[in-house]
Amino acid sequence: MQCSVTCGEGQQLRLVECYNVTSQEKIPDQFCDGKSKPEELKLCQTMECPVWVTSEWSKVHFIAKLVITFPPAPKSTMVTVEK
Repeated sequence: MQCSVTCGEGQQLRLVECYNVTSQEKIPDQFCDGKSKPEELKLCQTMECPVWVTSEWSKVHFIAKLVITFPPAPKSTMVTVEK
């Protein structure tokens, strides 16, 4: 049986049954010695799981350029008033 996960800690299960040696038939578990019953579950670890690796933060150099444009001022005309 394969491990329940592809990496990290998983489990393996197996079937453990009580059999009559003479008749080769499966019988209820109560007829077998419970103290000598083999484990049905074991932990398994196939390999370490991949992890993210990071570098140090870099300094970011940029110049912020703010350009503000206004609509052109209306042309004014000079009026000279003579008395």
